[in-house]
Amino acid sequence: MGGYYTSRYLLTALNQTVIQGLSGRIALEDAVKEINKEMRRKQSEFGIPEDGSVLYAERIDE
Repeated sequence: MGGYYTSRYLLTALNQTVIQGLSGRIALEDAVKEINKEMRRKQSEFGIPEDGSVLYAERIDE
């Protein structure tokens, strides 16, 4: 989850830096904000707690 968003927003940040002359730091900070927003939306969609708590624990015997 999130692979598509990460690559899309990082490419956008690169383009903003190279083509538009925007500061790389600002472009990356904006990308991180957008990625986090999309991840929170997907977590909500799939019922994953935002606090990172475990939904269920499964024991695996070795």
